[in-house]
This record gives sequence, C-alpha cells and structure tokens, in this order.
Amino acid sequence: MYFPGNELLSYRLRLASGLPAYTTRVSVERGKYQVGQAVDSPLGRIRISEVRSFSSGDTHPFDAELTPQQRQQIRGPFDVIRFVQDKEG
Repeated sequence: MYFPGNELLSYRLRLASGLPAYTTRVSVERGKYQVGQAVDSPLGRIRISEVRSFSSGDTHPFDAELTPQQRQQIRGPFDVIRFVQDKEG
C-alpha cells in the first residue's frame, strides 16, 4: 500500500504512538483490502483493522479534515481503511 509522501510523517507519528491511522482508497484500490490483512508499505508492515465502503464523497467520515484537492479526488465510491502497525511482522 502506498501513501502520498506529504502524509507519511503524520501516519508514522500516529503509528509510533500506538494509535490507528486512516486512509481513503478510490478507483482500483477500492475493495482491494480486507480486515485482518497484513500489508507491506513505506510505513513498514501494517494490518487492516477496519474497512468501511461509501458510495460518494459527500458521505466521507473525515470530510472536515480533507483538503479541496482530496475532495476533488474522492467523487465516486471509496473505502475508508483503518490500519495499525503489524505487531507480528
């Protein structure tokens, strides 16, 4: 799983503090990840702990935190994925 470079530090800090992090997946990435799945990423090995599917950008649970550019990219169906640092890998 890849992340925009400008978001990596924020994700690293959350994971290092033992907190979960969230990412939005659209297009070909939508539906690709399942709960319990371990994934290699620039953050190390992460584990998917929740996947929520939505039909449009209007329903994004973190809408207030999205930039205008992110809102532009999230127009159609998308998944919001909660992940944690994988303790097993």
